[in-house]
Amino acid sequence: MSGFADEGVSFDEEDGMNGGGGGPDVFIQLMQQQQHHQNGGNHSNANGFGGLPPDIIMGDDNGEYDYPMEIQEAMHAGRSAGNLDDFGGGFLRGIINPFRNTQREAEPQRVAPVEMNFTVDTAAVDLDTHVGNHQGIIKTQRLLHVAKHCPPLRVDALKMVLKNIQKTSEVALYTKVHEDLKSSLASGLKGEDGDSVLPKLDDVWVRETKKIHDSKMEKLEHDLKNYKANSIKESIRRGFDDIGYHFLAAGDANNALKAFNSSRDYAEGLKEQAHMLSNRLKACVYLQHFPNPNQLQENMRDIEAGLERISAGLVKDAKLKDAKEKEGGIVAGPSVVATDSQLDRSWNLIKACMALYQMSAGEYTKAADLFVSLNPESCDFPDVIVGRDIAQYGALCALARYDRQTLKEKVLSNKGFKSFLETAPEVRRMVEKFYTSQFGEFLGSFNEHRNQLMLDLLLAPHVDGLLAQTRTHGMIEFFRCYDSVKLEDMSREFCYTPAELHEELVKLILSGRLPARIDSLNQNLNRDTPDVFMESALKVKQNVDQLKIDLHVAILRSNLARHGFSIRGKDDRGEIFL
Repeated sequence: MSGFADEGVSFDEEDGMNGGGGGPDVFIQLMQQQQHHQNGGNHSNANGFGGLPPDIIMGDDNGEYDYPMEIQEAMHAGRSAGNLDDFGGGFLRGIINPFRNTQREAEPQRVAPVEMNFTVDTAAVDLDTHVGNHQGIIKTQRLLHVAKHCPPLRVDALKMVLKNIQKTSEVALYTKVHEDLKSSLASGLKGEDGDSVLPKLDDVWVRETKKIHDSKMEKLEHDLKNYKANSIKESIRRGFDDIGYHFLAAGDANNALKAFNSSRDYAEGLKEQAHMLSNRLKACVYLQHFPNPNQLQENMRDIEAGLERISAGLVKDAKLKDAKEKEGGIVAGPSVVATDSQLDRSWNLIKACMALYQMSAGEYTKAADLFVSLNPESCDFPDVIVGRDIAQYGALCALARYDRQTLKEKVLSNKGFKSFLETAPEVRRMVEKFYTSQFGEFLGSFNEHRNQLMLDLLLAPHVDGLLAQTRTHGMIEFFRCYDSVKLEDMSREFCYTPAELHEELVKLILSGRLPARIDSLNQNLNRDTPDVFMESALKVKQNVDQLKIDLHVAILRSNLARHGFSIRGKDDRGEIFL
């Protein structure tokens, strides 16, 4: 681990806590309190906090305390760094809820991706098609996912991982994968072509790569210190970015995210902010964890607002230019509004990564909206997501949530998204079958490609959930055109047993999503047609009751005024009236 990883949380007596702002005075106060706590101090003393003056600590009746902002920041910095013992950790662990009512949001802990236990026993997946267009860390992660869950493809997948790693500097992972491949071959597994030869461990590459990586890291850290000494924000930002890219080359997405986060204070322009956010989100995709999602979405909205302002200004300038050309007697076509290709690329990468976040959070409608809004001309991200992935994720999320009209407008008639669907023809056919109400064929096609979908690293946790929601959505669309339908026909169309269909229909009816009733005697599902007469009668009764109340109030007020009672009250603004 390099010195950069711990740079933001080191303590120095002159500078205080980097990122905290407490300084040595706060440190001394905390140590005094720790000593008091260890000496048996209790809450019944004058203030119960040793060397801290009474106006520093504010307690409540429950024995919990609100600390001043300086102490809160020092606590927060120490907890984030994991170095509580270095500045009073024993004291902090002895207090109930020491971070109560802090002003800043605590840094989320690293959350490991959810482990999935399933096995795909068929080898009917072409690895070249499955991961052929990906590069870098995401290709390695996808191949490891295949190797873990598909024994017939494990050997081939691990060999591809070894070749891909040697294009990077992931030395530790290279050794581990080689050991896994050795164990797999020893257990009797073979490659698709019967190959059972273990590639030789390239010790020379391991040593040279590690040496080059460490040397380059030292250079990058030295350059960053020089940039900070010169106080040139753009250079500092690029220095942090270079360190982040170097960590990514070694497969260390966690430290890469820290480096990209450090560049936030030095990204001034809209292009730089978009580039910084796209880098942060890319690292989050590799980690399969999105810390502070609300902050990420707020940053995304800020960039979107900036893009809208730029677009509006460019359109206005283009119109003025056209008007001047016409006044000068020059007839020209409409001016093309120029856009920054790098900014457009960063913006599409941000949307793609946020779509992956929304999908991982189960927000399939928001994920589909983002996927279908991507520009195919600016979506060449082989190190994160490719066109085939966008087609699969966007189409499946849309099928689960979009109604028929929205599906046509945003998916089938969307020229941009149709270009993505061309890279995944089987997904395009599934969407067309669902839209044309061929639900039985759609489900058959989905089940046919289910193994391939389960071997997709980012989609696997959602395959069964998306299928269940899509099938439920299809049942609602199927019944929309009928007043009555046989349960046997629905059971056959949606691949349900009679008991499973009955249970699903009961859930839909009770939730109000399906206006129907089950005729158990005739085994039909009948539309629950509302009684128009009863609805009208209830509405009339409600209006009559309200009229009686209004008349009673008016008569009462008139009688009070006639007998000389003054009626006082307050209007909406709080002013008294008679």
